[in-house]
Parts: sequence; C-alpha cells; structure tokens
Amino acid sequence: MSSRAGQMYAGEFVISYFIFMIVLSLAFYMWGNTTQGLMESETFYAIEDAAVETAETLVRTPGNPSDWNASTVTSIGLADESRILNSNKIMAMAALLNNSNGNYEANRYLLGVGQYDMYVNLTYLNGSTLLINGAQAVAGSPPVNSTYQLTIVRTAIVNDTVVRIIVTAWQT
Repeated sequence: MSSRAGQMYAGEFVISYFIFMIVLSLAFYMWGNTTQGLMESETFYAIEDAAVETAETLVRTPGNPSDWNASTVTSIGLADESRILNSNKIMAMAALLNNSNGNYEANRYLLGVGQYDMYVNLTYLNGSTLLINGAQAVAGSPPVNSTYQLTIVRTAIVNDTVVRIIVTAWQT
C-alpha cells in the first residue's frame, strides 16, 4: 500500500497561487482606496477649520489693530462688537482683497487662511449682495475649478440691518 500523504500536485499549486494573488490584489486595492479616502477627509476637515475660523474671526473680532486700516492691518476683523460689523472695515476688506487688481494674492494672508483660497460675500437675508455706498460687499477669489469647497454662513448686523456673511473656502 502506497501512501500519498504530503505530496502536492502542480495543479493544486497553481490554484493556490492564483487564490493568493487575488487576495493580495484585493488587499492592495482596498488599502489604496482607504488611504485616499483618509487623505480627502483630512483635506476637507482642514478646509472646514480654515473657513470656520475665518468666518468667526470676521464676525466676532475687530481685527488687529482694532482700528485698522489698509496700511496698519495685521489681521482682518469686521466687528465693532461681536456680530455688529463696521461698514468701513467691510469696504476696506473688499479693497484689500479685490481679486481683479491683484490685491487678493498679496493680502490673503490677512485672513489667516493658509494655503486655501477664500471668497467672502455679505448678503441681505433675501440673498442679494450687500451694498455699502453703492459698492458690493464682496472680497477674495470666487471658486473656480475647485476640487474641495466648503461654505460657512454666519449672521451679523451692519447699519441696523441683519445680513449673512458667506465665507467659501476652496482649493484646486
């Protein structure tokens, strides 16, 4: 009587090799998808932090110095008191961060947004853009071909009128 225990045929080896390769390929595929998802989540949360911080700074702080103007500002804040905004500071911010004349790239660090782009739009409750002395209260660079984008909305008072401050942080 001959015993065949411990012997392996070539066909069994080929089948086990293919099963191993399929399992290994699936593991690498799932690893790649998981790490990509984690990186996207981290980017989104970083953009969210920047947008929330910018929105809160604009509506709750006077900036630095508190009586800042275009030549003295080190940090932009729009509030005289928390959620009561100064229209002169709004227009100074709009001029400092005007995208059409190149000021935005030179001065966006004043918002403390780091590597992200920002767009700030102050609107009336009906959605139309706030006008101060005939000029629109907008600042920054509107999102164009953004990969990640997040919008934060806060409310405040400007000249006894309730307005929305819409801060959009984005990255290409």
